[in-house]
Amino acid sequence: MAKDIHYTDPSRQSGVLEYDNETAAEYVNSLQPIKDGRRRKKRNRILAVVLFLAVTCGVAGYFFLLKPDKPDQRQGPQTAPPQPVEEQVQIAKPKKFVSQDMNLSFEYPGNWNVDDSMQGLIQVESPVVKLADGNGEQSDAKVVVSFLSTGSEVPGFGESSATATRDSEKITYSAPSQNQRAKTYLSFAAFGRSGIDAVFITGDNGYQTDQLIPESDIKKGDPIISVTFNSCDDADCGGEGSGAYTIQPDEWDGNEALQAVQALLKSLRVE
Repeated sequence: MAKDIHYTDPSRQSGVLEYDNETAAEYVNSLQPIKDGRRRKKRNRILAVVLFLAVTCGVAGYFFLLKPDKPDQRQGPQTAPPQPVEEQVQIAKPKKFVSQDMNLSFEYPGNWNVDDSMQGLIQVESPVVKLADGNGEQSDAKVVVSFLSTGSEVPGFGESSATATRDSEKITYSAPSQNQRAKTYLSFAAFGRSGIDAVFITGDNGYQTDQLIPESDIKKGDPIISVTFNSCDDADCGGEGSGAYTIQPDEWDGNEALQAVQALLKSLRVE
């Protein structure tokens, strides 16, 4: 059976109540810093997020404004504008020329011109091409291959004698006739200059550099064959500045037009 508790001292009873009130107040007050700390943490998180977004947007905007524009991929790859290049004369597919008058035939580039209007003379002329002169400078010029009947005057010979400016070279005819030797010498002549003024077919006679080339050896040819060069100051090479042209000795080996001349000479067939 429960017993009632009676306080004989009223002040003690009041003290218990006061103690309980103070404890409650302290508890409530103790909760306030926790709430404030939570609010501060929440505010700090919000500020951190805002600051992060601001910095991210600023960096993205900086690179967006400064980065170069990319080419439109739909238009295909961008290429640099073409650089001006020196125009090269193309060597056309060869044609065959037959002369009943001089009993010979040969193949020549189809865009070159053949003139056989004069008795005892056939000339094959190239378009205007680039040829290096004796100083190595490229200039406009034409190449002329001449076939002359035996005993004719040899181009270039006159008061000047011819000197070999490089060693003679042998070429082999591609389809010689029974009346034609299988091989022949090409000789490179200069008339008082240091380059090549003319190239001659010299048969069985070859010459070393600086050796004299007698005109009589060239006249033995049947036909007489020469390769000469004309400078050009217009499209027809007929202006006042046009005339005989001297090429650099090494030009014979690498120039495309002169390679075509060598192919023409190798294709020669004399009946």
